[in-house]
Amino acid sequence: MKSKIFILFIFSSYSAFAQIYNKKELLKNYNAYDIVLKYNNDFNNDKIMDVLYILSSKKENDEALVNNNNSVSKRKAVIYLGKTNENFLRIFETDNIFPCRECTGKSDNDISDLKFEKNILSYKTIIAPFSSNNYSIINFKLKFINQNFEICNYEETYYKVGEDNNAIIRLDSGDIPKMKFNYYDWVASKSWDDYILVTSQNVTKLNDFAYKIESVNPSVSINVLLKIIKKYPERVVAYLNLADGYWETGDKLKAKENYKKYIALMKSQNKDLKKIPKQVCERTK
Repeated sequence: MKSKIFILFIFSSYSAFAQIYNKKELLKNYNAYDIVLKYNNDFNNDKIMDVLYILSSKKENDEALVNNNNSVSKRKAVIYLGKTNENFLRIFETDNIFPCRECTGKSDNDISDLKFEKNILSYKTIIAPFSSNNYSIINFKLKFINQNFEICNYEETYYKVGEDNNAIIRLDSGDIPKMKFNYYDWVASKSWDDYILVTSQNVTKLNDFAYKIESVNPSVSINVLLKIIKKYPERVVAYLNLADGYWETGDKLKAKENYKKYIALMKSQNKDLKKIPKQVCERTK
C-alpha cells in the first residue's frame, strides 16, 4: 500500500510537466535530434522499466567540432517513467546536465558509466581542453529531487600529460550548497571550487588536496587555498602552500608575500621555526 501511495505521489508531483506517451511515440517530438545514448533501468524502484535518452541536434552534428560560430552543441536529456509496459510518463527534459559536443575538447569519451537507479543519476566524463596539457576525469552523482537534479557526490581526478602525479578531490552534499545542477556552471563558466563551503569538517581535506595538486595544476591549488584563507586567516600551512603555488606559476612577488606571512604566523603562534622549509628562507631573500 505504501509503495502505491509513493508512486502516485511521484506521478502527481510531475503533473506540471508530465505527459503520457505510447512506447512507439517516445521520440515523436525529437525528429531534429540523433540518439547519443539510450539507457533503460528501473529509476524509481517500482519494478517497471524506465528510459533515459541523451540526444544531440542533427544540424549541429553535421558541423565541424571546431568552427567559427562560437555555438555550444548542448545534449538534451529526456527521462520517461514506465507507467505500464507500453505507456510512459515524461517527467524531465533539460539541456544542462550532460556535457556538450565540444565540452570535452580533445577527448571523444563524452559520457560513460551512466547509471540511474533509486533516483540517483551517475556518469563519468573526461575534460581535456584543446589548449592545455591538463585534463580531468569527473564522476558525478546527482539526486533527482523536486523535478531537478542536485549534486550528492562529486569526484574529480586531475592529471597532467606526461606526468605520473594526479590529485583527487571528493565532495559530498556537506561540502557544497543545495542547488539546481547545471553542468555548464560547474565546468564551463565556473567550477566546484567556486561553490565549495569551507568548514572545520573539510578544511584539512581541502588543504591536503591543494598541496597535492600544486604540481599538477597550481592555479586550482591557488583558488582552493584562497578560499581556505578567507575562512581561516590564521591557518599557517595554507600560506606556505599558497606561496608555493604562486612560485610554481611564476608569480614571485605574491609568493614572497605569502612566504613572509607564513613566517610571521609561525612566530606569532609560537611554532617550531626549525620546521620552516629551507626554500622559504631562500625565496624570501
